[in-house]
Formats: sequence, structure tokens, C-alpha cells
Amino acid sequence: MKEQRLEGQTKEVLAKLAGNIESNSNYLFESAGDVPERHLAKWRVEKVWSDEGASFHFYGLDYHCLYGRVSTAIQSFDSLTMRGKTTSGRIYQLIGPPGFSDDASYTMKQWLSRFKHEDGTDEFILKYRIDLTEITKQVEAERMRSFPEP
Repeated sequence: MKEQRLEGQTKEVLAKLAGNIESNSNYLFESAGDVPERHLAKWRVEKVWSDEGASFHFYGLDYHCLYGRVSTAIQSFDSLTMRGKTTSGRIYQLIGPPGFSDDASYTMKQWLSRFKHEDGTDEFILKYRIDLTEITKQVEAERMRSFPEP
């Protein structure tokens, strides 16, 4: 009986602690099952080396909550839709051309501090034949539809 009470108290304390960490942190802990898709603006790609070899990871500014995000390793990518799937199962929708965000850069550096890594954006763009000119035109056309000139 005492063990069951302690187990329940431990779970309650851990739940409160996790809630405090989430509410007081730039890092939001959500599984791919809970949030199966993320939209990244000002995105980049980081090339990371680990014991398993090299992998690519998206990072950028989460379009909805404006926090920096870093993905698990990219498993597949469609350059026409600008959507990629990572090892967690999450889909990342890249918005616009690559960019830079202080928050995303900080998050990436913290998350990948244990690994050797370097910017892999240009290599990724070449590998997947991403047409940045076309992406820029699409972003400009969307901006003009959303904010027409008087």
C-alpha cells in the first residue's frame, strides 16, 4: 500500500515538474503523435555526425508558436511540396526560402552540442534540387494576395 502511494506521488511530482519545465522553457516537449506536423519559417538544415554516420536535420522558427525548433534526422523530402519526414515520424513543412532566426540557431546549438555539426543547407538544396527562385516567387505572390497594394 505504501509503495502504491509513493508511486502515485512520484508520478504526480514528475507531472508537475514536466509542466513547470514546459511552461518556463523555450523547449516544448511534444511527441510526433501529439503534433504530427510542424511548419518552419527561416529554416536551415544542419549536417550532423554521430556514431551512426552523417544525417541532416531541419531547424527553424516554428511558424505557429515562434519558437526555435530542431528536427530528428530527415528520412525523406519532397522538393515540390517542401515537406520532409523525420525519424520521429513528424512531417516538416518548410515555408519560403532558407533564412536565419536567433532563437532557432540557439535551439539548434543547444540541442546538437554533443555532436560534430555544420551548416548543411546548401548541400541539402543541391541534393534535393530545390528551386529557390521559384520559392521566392511563390512567397512574393502570396504576400501580394494577402497585402495588395492600394
